Amino acid sequence: GLSNVPYGSYNFRIFFPCGPENVDRLVKVAKDEIARVIAQGPDANDLQKFKEAEINEYREKADQNRTWLNILSSEYTKEGAKSRYLNFLSRLNKLTAADVQAVAKKYVSGDYIQAVLYPEEIVEATPKADKVKVDTKVKKEDILKKYYQKIGDKKRIENMKSSKVNLDMMVSGMKMNVTMLQMGKDKFKNVMNVMGQEIVTVVNGDKAYKIQAGNKVDMAKKEADQNKSTSAMSILLLPEMKNEVEAYKVGNDLFYTLKSDSEFYTFNADSGLLVSTKDRADGIETHYSDWKNFDGISYPTKIKMNADGQEIEQNVTSIIFNKDVSASDFN
Repeated sequence: GLSNVPYGSYNFRIFFPCGPENVDRLVKVAKDEIARVIAQGPDANDLQKFKEAEINEYREKADQNRTWLNILSSEYTKEGAKSRYLNFLSRLNKLTAADVQAVAKKYVSGDYIQAVLYPEEIVEATPKADKVKVDTKVKKEDILKKYYQKIGDKKRIENMKSSKVNLDMMVSGMKMNVTMLQMGKDKFKNVMNVMGQEIVTVVNGDKAYKIQAGNKVDMAKKEADQNKSTSAMSILLLPEMKNEVEAYKVGNDLFYTLKSDSEFYTFNADSGLLVSTKDRADGIETHYSDWKNFDGISYPTKIKMNADGQEIEQNVTSIIFNKDVSASDFN
């Protein structure tokens, strides 16, 4: 890793989990591989596989809001972060085995620190004292029925022609303004303004693209689907849930948790409202609070997300249903 804050520095780390009986053998393999790269450079096939993996990861993350939030917040403290990201593919394609060998000779041939953590006695984790699991006979249908009764008529939400949500977003102390448009079930648009820059993402049926720094780039279907799943109305219309219901108490408050194929959904038993979601794959948690009524539909006006240790806070300032949005907004 490289850093210029608070001063210029670099570090190179290799780490791996293994049983105590494999430590010496794997450490030797790692040292032999470093010595080989210093002496001969990386194998051409290995370098090509590395490039392909980096390109795939870049394309997969390029249209995720979380990626750009990290880049823009880094640009605020580390000038040039945005430019380095936009030019990443060009720089990657120019990388040669000789470049890697030269870097290895210069930075990885000196002293190093080796640390091995051996397990002590294994102690099973115990649940937090303030969160107590309890038995329940409540069914998922009861939970979802109460939820939709609280936020408004489900059929009305499903048949909503359009929505326009304006919100302020705070990331690492930096404020962003975001407008989210939706029309029907196949038209979505996000407009993010930050530090004088505008990033636009549009999904219109089978067509999807983004505009950034004046450049228009088509998005793959997978990327378009990710934008649909983070639309404003996706908070209100929940996916199909499994039958299992988990219940727990925090103090005197009772909560119910349901599972979809991809996330956990937790509801306050008393209010019936959604209080949090948690991604089952990456563990990202999102918390919803301060539900307010907008034209007969309740919506959480405070949304907090913890993504890779970074706190992201959204404060909804206005929501308009069934007006101020037209098909031309998605051209």
